Amino acid sequence: MTAHKTDTTVWSTQDNDVFFSCCGLTGQLNQGAGSGLSNLGLNDQLLPGALWRVNANADPTSPLCSPSELYQRGDDCISTHPASESFPYQTQLRWTVQPIAAEAGVMVTLTASLQTDLLDTRPMLGLISTLPIGVEDSGAELLDEPGRLIYSGNEAAGWRCFEAIHPLDRSEFEAKREQGFSILKLSPPFLEKGVIRRCRVAACR
Repeated sequence: MTAHKTDTTVWSTQDNDVFFSCCGLTGQLNQGAGSGLSNLGLNDQLLPGALWRVNANADPTSPLCSPSELYQRGDDCISTHPASESFPYQTQLRWTVQPIAAEAGVMVTLTASLQTDLLDTRPMLGLISTLPIGVEDSGAELLDEPGRLIYSGNEAAGWRCFEAIHPLDRSEFEAKREQGFSILKLSPPFLEKGVIRRCRVAACR
């Protein structure tokens, strides 16, 4: 196992899995970061479900290809997933974990970058969060500040998790809930050779 440490975030890798710890929040990126954050815990209390499983063509049964590179830099963990026949877009995922000093919380940001050798295309990525919303569903379909509630812990857990899309990227996302899960569909309207599209989404507790 190798470890990389900043003042606030500790990253470690073992085989193709990545683990992090930041201000009492711990988690794991499986299979090179495309399977989302799982085994989330706060002060040793584990949460059920996962945050932002990434799938190609917004199809839950179509994961991204295994990463061609995976590394940590500062507060970031970065993976590059090559294009495939069914999803002809190289995808880079940058996971950033940082403390929110004023709120004594932690923010996780996922930046997805897409590029292709094709002309005039419209790719689609799906981000699925399976954290249980519980009974306190905010009911918000639009991700306005401070975002929508995607996890509500019990009193013992003592925290909630909200997600929000970067204001400049909201027009490229569709947000909905199905069977209690949060689903974001990312679909940049134009992508072709020589163009890189980036979209950002954040969750905080």
